[in-house]
Amino acid sequence: MALLFKIININLLQYFLLAVVIFTSAICSPSQPLTSSANGRTLVTISNPNCGDYQSCLKLTPKPDLVYTHSTDNDTSIHFISSTLGGFPGFFITRTATPTILQINWDSLLNNCSDSFNLPSIPDDSIGVLLLSFFNIDHKDIHWTLDKNGSINCDSSTCKFGYTSSEQSSLNETISISLEMKNKQSSFEDLPHLLFSPSSMHIDLQITNLDKSQMNKSDGIKLLVFSSFNEYKETLERTIDDENSPGVFTKRTFLFSQDNENNTNFLQWKPVAYNSKERVMSKTMEINSSHLTDAELPRLNYPLYCFHKQFYSNYSVHKFNASFVQEGKSSATKIDLITWSLIFGLDQPPKEKLSTFLQLMLFVGVGMSFVVMFVSLIYVVAKKWQKSRATNEPTLINEDILDY
Repeated sequence: MALLFKIININLLQYFLLAVVIFTSAICSPSQPLTSSANGRTLVTISNPNCGDYQSCLKLTPKPDLVYTHSTDNDTSIHFISSTLGGFPGFFITRTATPTILQINWDSLLNNCSDSFNLPSIPDDSIGVLLLSFFNIDHKDIHWTLDKNGSINCDSSTCKFGYTSSEQSSLNETISISLEMKNKQSSFEDLPHLLFSPSSMHIDLQITNLDKSQMNKSDGIKLLVFSSFNEYKETLERTIDDENSPGVFTKRTFLFSQDNENNTNFLQWKPVAYNSKERVMSKTMEINSSHLTDAELPRLNYPLYCFHKQFYSNYSVHKFNASFVQEGKSSATKIDLITWSLIFGLDQPPKEKLSTFLQLMLFVGVGMSFVVMFVSLIYVVAKKWQKSRATNEPTLINEDILDY
């Protein structure tokens, strides 16, 4: 009997391990993208939409760099607009109830802002970010160009492009802004692996060859945040430490809303920056970020300014600063690289979940424990039953004694 239960124990463990292997191969296949199962939207990206219809746009030197991405699911539209038109990088996201591509009146956009954007319906909500300053670098010395001679790497599911301070800028530093949008909830491929949704934009900022003398506790990257909602709250949330996002951080979120939290938009980041291209945990910098303070709406980015002036009589503008702290002492006068990522978007920010690997490890650990406990329990019960049966069995009388 003992041998029988040992065989059963071994076979059950073998079948369980086989099931784990099959489960692992099914969910951890390299062909599976790091996206959610949400229905994908369709992206269409246009550079300088209908610029050719306006002489005021065609005569611009240098040419405008307004990039418009239209995301639709045949019921609603999400509009992403990015530009440095006006001298300052600005990006905003808005949503309408119809799947119609917006049109731009360039004469108005470049002059009085009146009716610059032609939309079939009033936007439901919007949020925008204006990059106001980089340390104490004079913005007049920065001339922005689209990366790779103006090329935009976009298709129906993903859009990636960016801006760089051009070689014509009178700077030793180089500033790069990388933008990414997707049609599904995704995790950014590089650390710190921020999650972003189909209604949000990921911003990755890189500054190279920065003079240390320009770094102090108060100076950093200053941003303006525009929202169609007036109320906001700040939340701090501990992140999950897994292979997708190693390290535990206190993720910081500004959540904007109006009357209730059903309609919201957000700005979010993790308080960590990197000073190496590899983005390893040993090459991190701490971020000190300020609270939001009220600000005015400046006309430093034409699309961002004109859009909010046209569609909203009541909106909020806030400023905040993110400074970077380098640990340890170094005799170097330059910082080779600083990289910082943040996301902003409509609705609630996506929630982090345990990675597939951690779920698998928990499944294996807990499952194996239950199997061993179950088989051991059966074995103990069977042994007790066998012993009890042997004790209660009547003893046979020896036949030789009976014959005597």
